[in-house]
Order: sequence, then C-alpha cells, then structure tokens
Amino acid sequence: MSHWISQQSKSNLPRDDEPQEECTSSDASSSVKTTQHLTRKDACESSSTLTDQREETDSNLVDWEVDDPEKPLNWSVSAKCLNLGLVSFFRFLTPLTSSMVAPVTGLILHDFDTDNETIGSFIVSIYILGYALGPLVLSPLSELYGRLPLYHINNALFTLWNLGAALSPNVGALLAFRLLAGLAGSCPVTIGNGSIADTVAREQRGLVTTIFSESSS
Repeated sequence: MSHWISQQSKSNLPRDDEPQEECTSSDASSSVKTTQHLTRKDACESSSTLTDQREETDSNLVDWEVDDPEKPLNWSVSAKCLNLGLVSFFRFLTPLTSSMVAPVTGLILHDFDTDNETIGSFIVSIYILGYALGPLVLSPLSELYGRLPLYHINNALFTLWNLGAALSPNVGALLAFRLLAGLAGSCPVTIGNGSIADTVAREQRGLVTTIFSESSS
C-alpha cells in the first residue's frame, strides 16, 4: 500500500523532460512598459489638448505690442504725470463734495422750510451711498469700454448733478441729485488705481499709489 502511494506522489511531480510554465519577469516588465506607454500617450494627448485650448484663448486676447508707443507703460514721464495728476485731482474733488455741504445744512433746511434733522443728515450721507453703489457698475464697464470714456462721461455727469442739486426746487430733488452726484463722483476713486496699474511699472506703483491715496485725505 505504501509502495502504491509513493508511486502516485511521484507521478504527480513534474518531470524534467516536460516543458514547464514559467512566470518570467519579462512578461511583467512588458506589461509595465505597455502601461507606461499608454500613460505617456494619454499625457501627450491631454497636453496637446491644453495647448490647443490656450491657442484658441490667446487668439481672442487683445493686448499691446511691446514697443507700441500708445501703450500707457511706454508713455513719457510728463504724459504719465499729467494723466495721473488729473485723476488725482478728480479723486480729491469728489470726496470733498460729500462733506462741503455739511456746514450749510441748516441754511438748506431753512430754505426748504423744514427743521427735520434726519433729512439734514441724509443730505450729507446719501452722497456716500452713491459712493457705495457706483463701483458695482463702473468697475466692469472700465474693463469693457476702457477708462477714458468713463472719466469723461462721469466728470460731465458729476458737474450736471451738482448743478441740479444747487438748483433743486425741493428736498426730494436735492436728495436725488446728491445720490446721482455720488454715483458719478465714485469714478476716479473706483478706477484710479487701475489707471496707475496701466501706466506705471510694477516696481514704482507703491509710491505712486501712496501719493494717489493721500490726495483725498
């Protein structure tokens, strides 16, 4: 019995002359190489797709030439000082308008035959409300249509609204014109720093921005 079991166990062992299946490292390495090749291929395809998307985006990008004389960064020093000086003057003027009416509020209420102190304070503060609402509209418009048209339009409107406030027949009209004047007057405060970024090199913007900010204080 033991002799038969020994023969059966030997018969189950692989013979030396029989071909054996080998799990060689070459098969594993070839599969790794195939995976790496597919990964590189996918990476190249994704890179080419990103490049095509950037080219499509850049084709619609409007920018200045490096040596374009009309580019604000290439302006002369005198032209930069003139333009930024005018913007700084407007920035100084428009906040001044918000508070210069405060000393004569009593006379205004007397002319309109009222003694309501709430209306008197509202005549001053409603201008600041226009300062808060104006940037919500002016900032996007400056990026769409440029800053110069906004400066011209809002300076003209600022003059007209203040003239209307001076000639107001009643308190309601005065408050409405004061609000509109605040909206137009917020233009140089809102996009003035953008004009500095367009005109002055990055290394010099800190000093110019400081001078611009101090012009209204």
